[in-house]
Amino acid sequence: ASSILVVPTALAPAVGPVLGGVFVTNLSWRWVFFVNVPIGLAALVFGAVFLAEQKLGPSGTFDVWGFVLAGAGLGLVMYGLSEGPITGWTHRPIQAACVAGVALLAALVVVELRHRDPLLDLRLLADRLFAVSNGVMFLASVAFIGTIYLVSLFYQDGLGLSALQSGLSTFPEAIGVLVGVQFTAKRFYPVSGPRRIMFGGLVLTAAAIASLVAIGPSTSLWWARLILFCIGLGMSGVFIPTQTAAFATIAQEKMGDASTLFNTGRQLGGAVGVAVLTSVVVAVGPFSHPSGQLAPDLTAYRVAFLTAAAVALLAAGLSLRIHDEDAASTITRWRAKPKAGEPSADHERVGSAQTVSKVQWMRRWFGVGPPVG
Repeated sequence: ASSILVVPTALAPAVGPVLGGVFVTNLSWRWVFFVNVPIGLAALVFGAVFLAEQKLGPSGTFDVWGFVLAGAGLGLVMYGLSEGPITGWTHRPIQAACVAGVALLAALVVVELRHRDPLLDLRLLADRLFAVSNGVMFLASVAFIGTIYLVSLFYQDGLGLSALQSGLSTFPEAIGVLVGVQFTAKRFYPVSGPRRIMFGGLVLTAAAIASLVAIGPSTSLWWARLILFCIGLGMSGVFIPTQTAAFATIAQEKMGDASTLFNTGRQLGGAVGVAVLTSVVVAVGPFSHPSGQLAPDLTAYRVAFLTAAAVALLAAGLSLRIHDEDAASTITRWRAKPKAGEPSADHERVGSAQTVSKVQWMRRWFGVGPPVG
């Protein structure tokens, strides 16, 4: 299931720049927004036709204060992080937005921990496996989504490519993810568990992001595309293990709350990644003035790439705090071994299949034997 769920996660950040490049290059930048109308209507129709209603019991009271504090707090913090690099961190409204947003989020934590039916059930973070998995996904999203955004700017403002060329040169990361998840989900995870796959995937991601500093105006774009493919390949070792392991110890009735918290952290990580890496580029300065003329300065992008690689390494270090034993229910090799003298589940299945096979053989050749049931 995780290998299927990861498809939109991988394709969306890659298809977006391609479509955006087509619109900006050949039509109008306004189509970047207009395109949401037919896509939104298609999603609405699809959901109405194919989504079956699921009644999971009473949902509890609506958490009004959690709704208000989460919306206002996250909104103010993201406004400050997004506008700070452009307007300047010393600008009073930016400082006020960041301080107010942090204060509201602190109040949110207090309110949610006391509420019987919280909007964000922060008590789930008491589960170590779930908490660490969320932390890994947050940091990985900071590095991954931030890098994908930064690469688009790097291609266009740094190397002078068109928006369409930029989108097509970013797309290989999605291919890397889609190729990698097939092996991770079906071959590696059932045998090795989440810990080593996460660590290896994040180290590969960090190394690939750091190697982007070698790309310059005279470098073949195929090298850049190969690096983006490797970034996607590395992230395939993050998406599958994290999504699978995070919910291994969560009770069934808490799955909805856990999914809400997990996806909130992932989306927040992507937004923070864009804001942080943009701040680095602006702080270093994306342009220089040789001979009095404005020219792109690739140093700013290279420093930002190294920053993203450092965040990926931080996520790799955090992944080492995951214990495969905690996710035993999702790993084939951690199946409970039978006690001495008891047949294993596999043995019972094999024995049952052999019995059915013998009975079918008897009925086919001799016309005798008990009915197969």
